[in-house]
Amino acid sequence: MGFGAIIGAITSPGGLVKDIASVVDRFITTPDEKRRFAEKSVEFEVAAAQLVLARDLEIEETMQAEIKAKQAIIVAEMQSGDVFTKRARPMMAYAGMALIVLNYGILPWVARFSGVPATPVPLPVEFWGAWGTVVSVWQVGRSLERRGAQNKVVKAITG
Repeated sequence: MGFGAIIGAITSPGGLVKDIASVVDRFITTPDEKRRFAEKSVEFEVAAAQLVLARDLEIEETMQAEIKAKQAIIVAEMQSGDVFTKRARPMMAYAGMALIVLNYGILPWVARFSGVPATPVPLPVEFWGAWGTVVSVWQVGRSLERRGAQNKVVKAITG
């Protein structure tokens, strides 16, 4: 069974409703209860299907709202008149990453294949602390912003 089939079985109203009905049926023990449930099973399936569809609709609406919020953030960021504001945090993240790649990736590679000793300069604890903090705060701020948070703290973090 493929992943799509599993997801379809979980999310399709008919499959889930029938599974719920079979669970309910396990707890009905007397013949009188079974007869009454059989008489009402169609109503039960319709009510359960309505609940499942309402849940799916709510999930869809939430996803659409999140997509619209992300789109609005991207548009606002790109329409900002201050070029530095749009580029400062990504520039800091990329500059730190470039330094890390150069120091721990390129220099050892060059030293290995050229025979020229090129020992990476150990980056100080302060670099890791500053770069990690900037990237972490920026990432948290962007995540909150993408989820629709609009307050002074988020605006201070994301610009």
